Amino acid sequence: MLIYSGARGKARDSIATWAHPRVWSNPSVRITTERLDLVAPGLGTWRALLEGQVGPAIDGYPTEGDLVRASLVAEGHLAAGEWGPWQLIERETSLLVGGAGFKGAPDDEGTVEIGYGLAAAAQGRGLATEAVAALVERAFDRGAVVVRAECDAGNTPSRQVLERAGFALTEELADVSWWVRTA
Repeated sequence: MLIYSGARGKARDSIATWAHPRVWSNPSVRITTERLDLVAPGLGTWRALLEGQVGPAIDGYPTEGDLVRASLVAEGHLAAGEWGPWQLIERETSLLVGGAGFKGAPDDEGTVEIGYGLAAAAQGRGLATEAVAALVERAFDRGAVVVRAECDAGNTPSRQVLERAGFALTEELADVSWWVRTA
């Protein structure tokens, strides 16, 4: 197993075979935080999710967003792996609780976009903030200099996740707002 410790020291990640029964594609890329294991599974896992093979999960998982991401990966519009979507597993329960991840590798200027979402039963406990913070740290450790996020203008809980994760509001339209965090 290859262990990598980020410069910020808040999350530990590894390239390893992941033991959770939901993740079939090996090796997986994993980040461990205080309460979560973030796993960037391969194409086979996303295809299995679309076929209804979910495994241990909290009520409400997969969300509509998880299924959209799985479709995008399965159709080749979004890459699997570290610059794609990740699954969030709450370690205390070993249940899948949601997803977060990148919408592709950083562009030529070093900007990458992030997205996230949890099943309703997992919301309100700081898990999204924890996942976003870990992914931002990973992006910066991998050379990104700006992480962007889009948020529905009226989604107060999502806005609070971004604020707590150190993002700054840069643009707000009637239906959407844009946020950034710089290295």
